[in-house]
Amino acid sequence: MLLLNDSRRKFLEYFHPNKRSAVSSEFLTAIRAGEKEPTKIVTSVLQRTLPSSSPYNQKGYIAETIQKYMQDAIEFATHCFEYENLPDTEKETIRQARKKESIRAFYMAQNPPTEPQLRYLQFLGYLGEKPGNKAEASQLIDHILNLQ
Repeated sequence: MLLLNDSRRKFLEYFHPNKRSAVSSEFLTAIRAGEKEPTKIVTSVLQRTLPSSSPYNQKGYIAETIQKYMQDAIEFATHCFEYENLPDTEKETIRQARKKESIRAFYMAQNPPTEPQLRYLQFLGYLGEKPGNKAEASQLIDHILNLQ
């Protein structure tokens, strides 16, 4: 099964969360149109999202990001191709897991950091500002642990 935190999804992190589904949709559109090679998938998305492709194009931000982070875009295209070729039941399992994670992240962002999180940050040597919520504290902890 493709992992929710698959490193090939890094490309999506360059976009605001409310733009990520539009970005994924552009890649999946190229795949559903028959593109199979990651570089051709990216080229197709790039051509469709370049600001000059249509006076009504509102997706120039995708083309700009592809141009800045081409290798990440190619890896994301590979991920999308593999995802699109999964059985429907497995895709549904992934969608449900993503939905659950999204709800969890929303909940964490609405609540202050816990005392155990704050103590752990202190134990890890964190000296910055107090995180504003559970999600920020969790991200800080993950970031510090990844640096070690």
